[in-house]
Amino acid sequence: DDVGIRAGTEAAGLVLRHRALHLFEQRAQAFKKAGKDAEAKATLTQALEFARGLPEGVRPKGAVERLQKALTST
Repeated sequence: DDVGIRAGTEAAGLVLRHRALHLFEQRAQAFKKAGKDAEAKATLTQALEFARGLPEGVRPKGAVERLQKALTST
């Protein structure tokens, strides 16, 4: 059934997007540990834009606020 297939594909995409946000944060932390503050800041900016683009129901709670805080401390 096409509706079921489409729904499954959309659900998988939402899960992958949620996971991608976590990967952005991990990457930013790695840059920061390596002393590459400009790269960390750029990655956090990208993560923040990505998080804001996620649907409210998929976006992890506090993600935007947490990313903004991390960005201002970088």
